[in-house]
Amino acid sequence: MDNKTVTIDAREFFARINLADKVVRGGAFKGVRECRLDLERKGGELIPVDDGILLGSVGGDTVDKGHVISAEVSYNTPYAAAVHERMIPAPAPSFGTQMHPGPKTRAKPGNEFGPAGGHYLRRPLIGKANQYWQHIAKTIQRALDAKGKI
Repeated sequence: MDNKTVTIDAREFFARINLADKVVRGGAFKGVRECRLDLERKGGELIPVDDGILLGSVGGDTVDKGHVISAEVSYNTPYAAAVHERMIPAPAPSFGTQMHPGPKTRAKPGNEFGPAGGHYLRRPLIGKANQYWQHIAKTIQRALDAKGKI
């Protein structure tokens, strides 16, 4: 029996796959970061105000862990979670008593997700979830288009 060996050089193919992966990841990271920054802005429009410490404590980060790109928005005060969960006009929580917004909070105009008060991150995150997914997809597409033929 006559054996023949066929060798295929796939280096260019795999180099293009790796490049496409890098471009998609870069676009996704950019899109997730932009959505996080938008959530910080939208949440800031709804955050309760007394002395401004809570609003001034906002922080966030976008992280690429290799298989997951995640974003976090946080407020660094001991009472941030309690205010988020318990302050009216947010839906009544299943625990504790509700907090009522003070005059400065009631004077804030709010935004399309309602008046300032509790659930200041949850309301815009849920309200804009589809827009955020679409934005991430468009950002990935723009990154691929900018790279040209891969």
